[in-house]
This record gives sequence, C-alpha cells and structure tokens, in this order.
Amino acid sequence: MVVNDLTARANDVLREQSDEEKRMKSALTLLLAGTLGLAMPALANEHDSHESHHPEESTFGAQVMTKGVVTKVDKEAGKVGIRHEAIANLGMPAMTMVFKVVDPALLEGLKSGDAIEFFAEQHDGALVVMSLNR
Repeated sequence: MVVNDLTARANDVLREQSDEEKRMKSALTLLLAGTLGLAMPALANEHDSHESHHPEESTFGAQVMTKGVVTKVDKEAGKVGIRHEAIANLGMPAMTMVFKVVDPALLEGLKSGDAIEFFAEQHDGALVVMSLNR
C-alpha cells in the first residue's frame, strides 16, 4: 500500500512538470550518460604508479618493440637501466628504470647512451627484457 501511494505521488509530480522541464531533464540525463561513457574507459586504464602495473597477460604472439636509451649496464647482476617510451604490452608509461635480462649475452657490447629497441615482459613479479636490438 505504501508503494502504491509513493507511485501515485511520483506520477502526480511528473504530471505537474512542464514539457520543457521534462525535455531538459532528459537532455541532461543523456549528456551525463554520454560523458560517463566516454570517461570510464580512460579512467579504467589510468595508472598511478609503477607498482600499479599488473598486466593480465602479454600481447598474444606479437612482440611490440619499445624504444629506449641505455642508462647503465650491470653485467654481473644481469640488469640494464633504460630510459624508455611507453611500453604498450605492459600498459606502462614512459620512465627510466632497471630491468633484468632473460640472457646476460644481451648485455655484451651494450653501453650507456646506446639507443635500443627492446621487448619486456613481467615474470614472477619482475620486469624482464626478453629481446633487444641496437
């Protein structure tokens, strides 16, 4: 019975609104829905920090190479510092960071300042350079 009273009151209020008010509310509702529809994908892809990068999976079969510049080489540790552009398959923005390398032979002849292209993946919580071209 309370639901029926509320429904009847809501219908009365709607009847009291002018056609212009109804059109404006409809237009505002559509505008809001459209704005949210455009904003949500952008917000869903936003990352606040390096720690927030947890890709669900790598790009299927395609190794999209990323451009970068070597900042340091640590052959003993099997690591390389790279100032890189955005890494598409990891959803990572451009930054400078240190990566492990899958094979220390990738570091042979590599020196700070070398322009490179590389492919990296996440393995066991670490970012690993899988291939590298000079």
